[in-house]
Amino acid sequence: MTFLKFPASARREAFEDDIVLAPPDEAMAQGRIAYDPEAGIELSVIGADWFPELGERSGGFWPVLHGESFAGVKFTLFDCGIRKLQEAAGRARAEMVAATLALGTQVDSPEEVAFKRMGLSLRGLREWLTGGYSQIEPTLKEGKENPDVRLLNVEIGDAGLQFIVEPCESGGRYRWVEETHAGLSITVPEPIPLSRWRTEWIEPLRHLMIFANREQSLIESLSGYPDPVDAFSLIRVFERHETRVRQTTAHSFYQRDLLPAGIIGNTAELIRLWFDFHARLGPAAGFLFGTLNSVGMTIENEFLNLMAFAEAYHRALHDAKPLSTHQHAGYREAMLASLPDDPFVKGIYERDLMFSNRQSQRERTAWLVSRAALADWPDGVEEKLVATAIETRNWLTHWSGKGKHVVEDGELARFNRRFLWVIESNMLEDLGLEIGQIEKCLALGYVWDFPFECVVSDSL
Repeated sequence: MTFLKFPASARREAFEDDIVLAPPDEAMAQGRIAYDPEAGIELSVIGADWFPELGERSGGFWPVLHGESFAGVKFTLFDCGIRKLQEAAGRARAEMVAATLALGTQVDSPEEVAFKRMGLSLRGLREWLTGGYSQIEPTLKEGKENPDVRLLNVEIGDAGLQFIVEPCESGGRYRWVEETHAGLSITVPEPIPLSRWRTEWIEPLRHLMIFANREQSLIESLSGYPDPVDAFSLIRVFERHETRVRQTTAHSFYQRDLLPAGIIGNTAELIRLWFDFHARLGPAAGFLFGTLNSVGMTIENEFLNLMAFAEAYHRALHDAKPLSTHQHAGYREAMLASLPDDPFVKGIYERDLMFSNRQSQRERTAWLVSRAALADWPDGVEEKLVATAIETRNWLTHWSGKGKHVVEDGELARFNRRFLWVIESNMLEDLGLEIGQIEKCLALGYVWDFPFECVVSDSL
């Protein structure tokens, strides 16, 4: 049987290859590596001196393994562990898994995988840069050498981003395929480790694709150059896909663009606005985009994640403490002084009073709903949305008394869609878009699934 060897590109496509590998400074053992974007990295290794003893309860994990293919390609595996260990006739065989494969280098730490220029392809980037259903395409420049190639250059701080859309052809005599591909490269003044590339560049861009297209996004390819001048310094990174992708539908990428790339006429400025906005969100971004990008999450978990994000979002961008810090400190000190001189009693109230100078979740939710309210909402709808959010959250979190506005099952799924609309409306405004642009974005994003078609219903 003929298997694919290590790929020449960084695209996340399945392959297998024969290898030798070992922890640093250990003797190499023969094995085979298999990569699948959905399953991740799997290894089969035979007769290694560095295997743990059969039955040993520890020692089957290695932060780093070095290896080489029979074609001479060097690589590093990170976070490797034995899933199954067998022994027969004095030889041991291990079935192993690894979290990350870095082709083209042998290093002793993930922090040593550092790029000055990174190449990235994301699911949804092509659709976003070519207009999707909205047909609002960004203004891209034609390539100097090939007019079919279109470019968008963006400066963010001291980093340079270049987005590229280009035609690609493949096939043979009897079948020829033409496709449009999109990707980007980012160049920074000094090499930075892969961990920083993820937090500072990859995740904000993935989140932009999720938000803008209202579709899932994942990394299709990831590579980088420690030294862009040296073509042989290329390192290609392979990991399991971030999520399982839902089966595509007729609506996918074509009828749900919430934030078209050309909506403000200056896509470079829109990207800069997004990076600034995403930085202000901080870790709270993970609540929302992790939820939107997942598959198979229960509606209860989806609801609780949306509520947690909404509270963190308001706290990060619109927090308004009821009292000044000085007032709060004075009142708190006075209340604690009035208590009996009992450390246990004081400890109880000190714990709660420390966090009393803050808005309640109901107040935060009401503010976000009011800000996003449609002009033609009937009286009472805003209050009902807020009551539903808070009472359902309390019911699912504390299993306290079940209020009359608690929703479950299908009604909870419908409420999630409406509450997400509220969140997205606020995000578009905080992104810096004008009211007319926000209305256009929401109309495009919800052209087929507007969540308030039954807004006058008794149950929200």
